[in-house]
Amino acid sequence: MNISVDSLLKNLDGRQRKILLAVLFILGLALIFFSGTGSESPKGGLELVDSENYKLSLESQLEDMLSEVSGVGRVKVMITFKGENSKTIAYNENYSVSAGSNSNREDVSKDAVLIRDGSSSVPYTLNEDYPAVEGVLVVSDGAGDSLTKSYIISAVRSTLNVSANNITVLPMSSK
Repeated sequence: MNISVDSLLKNLDGRQRKILLAVLFILGLALIFFSGTGSESPKGGLELVDSENYKLSLESQLEDMLSEVSGVGRVKVMITFKGENSKTIAYNENYSVSAGSNSNREDVSKDAVLIRDGSSSVPYTLNEDYPAVEGVLVVSDGAGDSLTKSYIISAVRSTLNVSANNITVLPMSSK
């Protein structure tokens, strides 16, 4: 017995076709929804990085972009930050009140929400705030040219939201 989809659809009336399409649509949405939930990272769906990796990533991205600017040539970037990363951890707070004959007592306990990360448990991180950029040093082949230097300063200012006073651009040695 060989039944095709076309012959099956021809045997359905308009109402049955609409129901079938609605069921297929809902199944499709369910597949999309449930396929995305298994890929979350243990930190609440955000990929968190430590301060050093964040710094290296910013420096690398800035070097890549600046090297594409006309006249800049080879470029090295060093970024300094004010402080360290800060994380907001999720907590369960439990309140209990006990009434005695002479007084009322209120107890509050606060426990970090823990999630499984492989064989260990780690605190659930709601968000991570990265420190503000304090200063930027750029060393470039083209920094001797005043126009190229102004391009570099402008790019760093707009990219990292740092004032021109905190950006130093120097020419690279010809080693």
